[in-house]
Amino acid sequence: MQLVKGLNKYGMHPVIKKLASYRFIEENSTLLKKNHIQPVYKNEYQLQATLVYLRSMLNKEALFGIYLLNVNENGELWNAMSYQQRQILLHGELMTDLDCLPHFNVGDQLILLPCFDSELNHRFCEDYQFLLLKQNKDIVEEQLKNLKDPIELYGIEVLKNGFCDFIWIKSFENEHYLYLEDFKSIYVFNESDKVFT
Repeated sequence: MQLVKGLNKYGMHPVIKKLASYRFIEENSTLLKKNHIQPVYKNEYQLQATLVYLRSMLNKEALFGIYLLNVNENGELWNAMSYQQRQILLHGELMTDLDCLPHFNVGDQLILLPCFDSELNHRFCEDYQFLLLKQNKDIVEEQLKNLKDPIELYGIEVLKNGFCDFIWIKSFENEHYLYLEDFKSIYVFNESDKVFT
């Protein structure tokens, strides 16, 4: 730990407004507002937290795009397909696009939206039809407004898998060492307390 503190003395403290991450958030501020997320970035931690929420929302938009594209592109064929056939088609499209989307797995569950619980992630990844049925629209809308703390839900996985700019270096028991290139600093995340030390 002393080594990390010593190295961080040489870290940079750039102006946040000059960072690419800040510009990326600003470019997508309408999406954040649409999803009731108020961007906050007074320091590097808040900047990374905002990125996690933003990239979750971008994943959500991409998933709805996949669904709507398939419904519109397949037209009459879509109406003739069974529930199971639609599921297979949509799941295949998702797997094709998965390389472009930040994600991770918790057990067998694919997590594309870390600011939502595993049930809603399951709906987005495995039960597309539930989201598209008109009678479920209110249920889905209510769940989408109920953002959760991704770190509380999924811990270090959120920080390691492309939802923010942290680069995972190494883990020792409950401590995970992460690096931020823009700040030239190493951070230690304590898994059991869910905090940076």
